[in-house]
Amino acid sequence: MNPRITIIDDDANVRIIAATLLELRDFSVRTLSGSQIDPASLDDTDLVLLDLETSGVNGLRTVQELHRQFDRRDRPRLIVAVPADAPDTERFAHRIRPDAILHKPFDPRALIRTVEELLGRCDDQPAADAG
Repeated sequence: MNPRITIIDDDANVRIIAATLLELRDFSVRTLSGSQIDPASLDDTDLVLLDLETSGVNGLRTVQELHRQFDRRDRPRLIVAVPADAPDTERFAHRIRPDAILHKPFDPRALIRTVEELLGRCDDQPAADAG
């Protein structure tokens, strides 16, 4: 079964582009806007790409729920997306300890590389600078 990824972002264009890129790499992708997120619904997800500035989403609460809901070994991997020009949001992102941080707008290659690295599908490449 292909790894399952959930993309949470209010920007439909970001959801479409990210989903298309990941589906081309044989990932199973589901997209949600902020108003649709329920941490309990992520139990079948291997990785979450969460835009911290998505309306209706409390990034800290979402991450805390993920940690509370899942044993560390079973918890979905987490990538948070933050605007490159938002230092306060980036400081917050570091505090919630995601598996990776991507700066928006993100480079498609950085997205693919980071996802594949976190899900163990990379080809012996050095750790990526996800920024």
